[in-house]
Amino acid sequence: QLAGRTFNHGAVALHDWEELPDGRLMALSASIVDSPGDPSESAVLAAQSARVAARTLAASAADAGELLTRVNESLFGSTQSAEGVAMAVALIDQPEDAADAGAPITGTLAAAGPAGALRVRAAETTAVLPDAAPLGWDEQAAYPSRPFELQVRERLVLIAGDVRLASPLVERRLVDAYRSVTADGHRAMTAKACLERLDQTGCEEIDAAVTLRRV
Repeated sequence: QLAGRTFNHGAVALHDWEELPDGRLMALSASIVDSPGDPSESAVLAAQSARVAARTLAASAADAGELLTRVNESLFGSTQSAEGVAMAVALIDQPEDAADAGAPITGTLAAAGPAGALRVRAAETTAVLPDAAPLGWDEQAAYPSRPFELQVRERLVLIAGDVRLASPLVERRLVDAYRSVTADGHRAMTAKACLERLDQTGCEEIDAAVTLRRV
């Protein structure tokens, strides 16, 4: 189950997902770093270029870190603007096969700039917010992959936003957004409801998010 949302905080942001030819799923959230106010043409171009590169390169990438590294190389060579792109991306291993077999969903995730992921479970919510350069700023940047696993009714939320997202206070607020939910509430929480709860926290540091829920 998938749901995506861009938040109206004045930044250039987007979310996307695509099923790959080999049955894997690619999902991402992205935002332009330092793009307050009315979006400039160069900011919009940088965001769209990053999305096109991710879609183009995903099928041949072994994991999410390799995908982000190659997107960065593509973006650095094709854009002349100073905007960087924050992006969280996940490559999910054949989710339909896992669902049919009753197995956990597995995959890898990676993040560039102020971006990362939340793993939302009834037992606890954890945040992964790596401190890595935005896409397009450093041609030599390499982005590590992190494996993940989702059991039934667990959720992975890919988030991208502004530089405040790296603050420990913001991380604590994001985790606390789901801490008060009861076990029954977690079981019933859809991917869309998971994003709505983020919006209700008033967390203006997030510009875009995508939730993957293991049903």
